[in-house]
Amino acid sequence: MLYERLLKNITVFLVPLLCALCLSGCTGAKDDGSGSIKEAAENTGLSGGMQEAAGGTGVGSAAKEAEGGTAFESAAGEAAGNAGGSGDAAGDGIFYEAVWLAYWDDEDYIAKLSEAGYNTDIICMFEAYFDGAGRIVTEDSVIEQYEAVKSRPEAADKKFYLSFVNDVVENGVSSQKDTEVLYKVLSDPEGHAEDIVNTAKEHGFDGIEIDYEKIRGDLTLWALFTAFEEQLIIKADQAGLGLRVILEPSTPVESILLPAGPEYVVMCYNLYGYGTKPGAKADREFLYELCERFKPLYGNIGFAFANGGFDWNLSRDSITALSDAKGRELIEAYKAVPERDTDSKALHFTYEDGKEKHEVYYADDETLRFWKSVVEEKYGGNARISLWKI
Repeated sequence: MLYERLLKNITVFLVPLLCALCLSGCTGAKDDGSGSIKEAAENTGLSGGMQEAAGGTGVGSAAKEAEGGTAFESAAGEAAGNAGGSGDAAGDGIFYEAVWLAYWDDEDYIAKLSEAGYNTDIICMFEAYFDGAGRIVTEDSVIEQYEAVKSRPEAADKKFYLSFVNDVVENGVSSQKDTEVLYKVLSDPEGHAEDIVNTAKEHGFDGIEIDYEKIRGDLTLWALFTAFEEQLIIKADQAGLGLRVILEPSTPVESILLPAGPEYVVMCYNLYGYGTKPGAKADREFLYELCERFKPLYGNIGFAFANGGFDWNLSRDSITALSDAKGRELIEAYKAVPERDTDSKALHFTYEDGKEKHEVYYADDETLRFWKSVVEEKYGGNARISLWKI
């Protein structure tokens, strides 16, 4: 069994690695490994109680262009029109392999999906988490949202995945990206895999997404995770379920052997955000570095971008997440003059609310197109792109 596992893992990574040697190198970046899919969300949480427990930050909770621009940039500018972009959640001309829907989103997600033309293969419903005993919890609102979207004729050919995260809620108190619960549930890899599959099957999902974060350089926990993954691969395949695994930028891919089978996706955002100075969620240098770091997975790696951005209150030293729509509202309300950041193509502006000074960076459609072009330039072809969030 050990020999077979080793042979399988060597085969999985050797072929993509040999292919990757043909690709051009990447430059260094500024990522500190603290990115999180959930931290890219708007300023919301698992539930009302969790938002309060998290202090309002929520569960959901960032390239140096050649002078004169490029043909791609000109085309993107024409497509976007003015600096504010088109404003569609995914109406940017990109076909996304997957998009996420967060159940706490108070915007009209049906309308947003319709405006975007359901331009995706997979819709990931966010999220299932744990209670204090390590049992999986799925909010009723997640299932209600899932059933509402799935019933739409436009979604007839879409696949729906349930996203599992290592957040814990107990007695109204939340612990986000909790590694203690991972040690608990992953100590029984087969049992946890079975629980995951049964939860997805119970509600009729087409696939499973694992978004266990903050493992970082803990190789002991990675060993438990990969053992669980191998069990999950078997059980998901037997149940006819697809499988995606989300990886943080800090994942030590050079030190671990991730098993073949799942679709791997790396989070390409949170270069700037909570706890940092103002800036864009990603830029060219950051994306180059991620392409270099994840070369061992070339051939089976997708890239996740996040739209929207953050509003830094410089007077209070605080930060609020915002959507691209909210960014446009602020521009209009305060008559701000946005500029297109050179390195990221994110929109950037400042404004004053009374005596308080604010600085805003956010990604719109043109930003997303630019990030895709950067990744594909270094990846060497069409890349699988996911979007947090619709």
